[in-house]
Amino acid sequence: MCLLRNVVAFVLAASVGLSSTAVLAQLNSATSSGLAPSGALRVALPTNDGIVSGDASGGQPIGIGVELGRALAEQIGVPAVFNRVTPLQMAASPGSWDVGFLSAAVATTERLPMTNPYMYYDLTYLARAGAAVQTAAEADRAGVRIAAVAGSAEAQYLSRQLQNATLVSAESSTAAFSLLAVGSADVLATSRPLALRFSSALVDSRVLTDAFMPVAQSMVLPATNAVWIANVNQFVEQAKASGLVQRSIARAGINGVSIPASLNTSSSAGTSGRLGQFLIFADPAPTLATTTATPTRTTIAQGGMPTNNTPTRTNPIQGSIPTSTLVPVPTRQFFSHGGGGAPTLTPTLSPTITNTPTITNTPTITRTPTPSSTPGPLTPTATIGPSVAPTQTPISATTPTATSTPAIAPTATTTNTPAIAPTATSTSTVPPPTATAPATPTPTVAASPTATATPSPTQAATPTTGPTVNPSQIGPRGITVGPDGNLWFAQSTANRIGRRNPTSGVTTSFTIPSASSSPQYITTGPDGNLWFTEGSGRRIGRITPAGVITEFPIPSSGSPTGIVSGPDGNVYFTISNSNALGRIDTTGNITEIPVPHPNSFPNSITVGPDQALWYTEIGGNRIGRMPTNATPANPQITVFDIPSANAQPTSITSGPDGNLWFVAAGLNRIIRMTPSGEFTQFGIPTANSGAQDITVGPDNQLWFTERTAERLARSDLNGQIVEQPLPAGSGPHGIVAGPPGDQALWYTAFTGGRIGRISTDMSQVSEFPIP
Repeated sequence: MCLLRNVVAFVLAASVGLSSTAVLAQLNSATSSGLAPSGALRVALPTNDGIVSGDASGGQPIGIGVELGRALAEQIGVPAVFNRVTPLQMAASPGSWDVGFLSAAVATTERLPMTNPYMYYDLTYLARAGAAVQTAAEADRAGVRIAAVAGSAEAQYLSRQLQNATLVSAESSTAAFSLLAVGSADVLATSRPLALRFSSALVDSRVLTDAFMPVAQSMVLPATNAVWIANVNQFVEQAKASGLVQRSIARAGINGVSIPASLNTSSSAGTSGRLGQFLIFADPAPTLATTTATPTRTTIAQGGMPTNNTPTRTNPIQGSIPTSTLVPVPTRQFFSHGGGGAPTLTPTLSPTITNTPTITNTPTITRTPTPSSTPGPLTPTATIGPSVAPTQTPISATTPTATSTPAIAPTATTTNTPAIAPTATSTSTVPPPTATAPATPTPTVAASPTATATPSPTQAATPTTGPTVNPSQIGPRGITVGPDGNLWFAQSTANRIGRRNPTSGVTTSFTIPSASSSPQYITTGPDGNLWFTEGSGRRIGRITPAGVITEFPIPSSGSPTGIVSGPDGNVYFTISNSNALGRIDTTGNITEIPVPHPNSFPNSITVGPDQALWYTEIGGNRIGRMPTNATPANPQITVFDIPSANAQPTSITSGPDGNLWFVAAGLNRIIRMTPSGEFTQFGIPTANSGAQDITVGPDNQLWFTERTAERLARSDLNGQIVEQPLPAGSGPHGIVAGPPGDQALWYTAFTGGRIGRISTDMSQVSEFPIP
């Protein structure tokens, strides 16, 4: 990483005959003695707020505050040291720190000198599923429980403003989120960046679009050292102008923030001899995600920050507040939509391909339950593919046709597989584990699960060519191929399980007996039935190919999310906010096995190449492995720390190369992991893509959905990624390889309430309404 390698400070000194070298030495000496009298710049970081700073897997601080603190220390020629300090400690002990980071509101309250803001965001609410809160104003109603971090800006504000709601305090943002996840709170008051991050770990949670308080983040100095605030303000303005702030935010993977425009500060050393003006020559300006460049190899350290000296290309960030300093990703309007039940086809663009893998060394691995067998450091390998020049061959699109199919009871939609379209849009730009000895858990086994067998299919009386339900009220998520060769998918908002015949185009939906159960993911079981998770219903569901549904309550109060058929004849699932994995046999007996660390929030699960269960931890920033003979008393779980912080691993699959592949939504990357714990990271071309689900296609490539960017993407085993834009309003979520003989993948369009199909060569993209 090039982090302000060439920094020059100067004042107009011609009148006194000083050389620039003498001036630089004099000013650095004066500034370092004033700003850092101890000989090191003591940087006060917030207490792990997750925005200004966070912790890497090894515990060292990372984030925007760390990068700005180091840059300022380098500017004045001293080392930087970091400590976590609360605002009250900063005000009470001004001699213990030199520079810090606070919101303008808190800095004013504590009467600390502050710079111009370097970052804006707002405070809002994250609402759990079923909470009757649509706006920030609606949160202040009797019976509404609001979780917040004690002493935080949001807690202080709400304690003064709330009239009817109940404020529930927690010691940390993770603890506050846990209150929401287990149902002890209805909404979480937090910053928008944290709300967006937490929302991916809680089924059907919602980040409110409005806010109850704006926040401006500034650098601050002790009141006893206010004389230097003008100089630090100069640094902040130049850090914004140079792009350092923007790149730091992008490296931290933070969304929902914006950067104030840089002000034209003047050079005024004054009579005190303080440093007058900072001239910063930083990394090149960020390039748009659709450009192509020679691949660069970057080694990622534990904190997730590049450690080589080659300038690192950074995708532009998007903020919730307009700002002139952000570089927007251009929007291309090239979609055409079919009417009625006709499939929606996407015309084509010529591809541009860039391959920029990031490679991570994994220091150590310790497998439980034998901590003494710790292998030494691993040496990762990665193959970097060639740079492929873009082509600009225009392709014309044909108009698809849709034909009706005779009624087949029970039916809901009749739309045939579309006609072949021309060559599709291949818009493509590709730019230690630690020893974990789990505590002895308490077994939680469902002695005799209750089952409700109620086949209740929702059917359309006659075939239709358009949706009979508002698309926003369907919410299709997980999808799989059933033993009958049909596509089966969970409709989380409509509370149904859907079935689509890929040949006839008939779509049938079956209502789940328990109301508001919010089905999440679905898999084909070893018994020839389909098994699915009910995130809000806290049950595991089973549906026969004929549509008969049986539900099994889980022992804990958690939310089942990911699900997979195991190699031992059982079905395995994750329970996100119970911090456990579940196993259910085909008769419905459930065993819960706790994972080693608290607040891990296991999410997705798959069968690995070693026939063990591998899962993602969104909260723990880890990948876990559990053998099939695990028990509550002896989980035998091994966890692997993801080297880059805030990875937010959402979905995982077993690749055709004998490795695990998973989506790191927080980093905007896909990551390849060997079973021994070696990570190789590959950047997703489109910034803030909202990568969601990943699977292996019939072409032995990795395919994944980009819900925010509304694209599907394909990666070869070397990490070369090709992206395919989808019709506007798709919001793709789940993805699966088609039935045998179908050289295509099928996906759920969560936002549009549709089912989609894409051929493996990307020559055809079609979407079909769900009735």
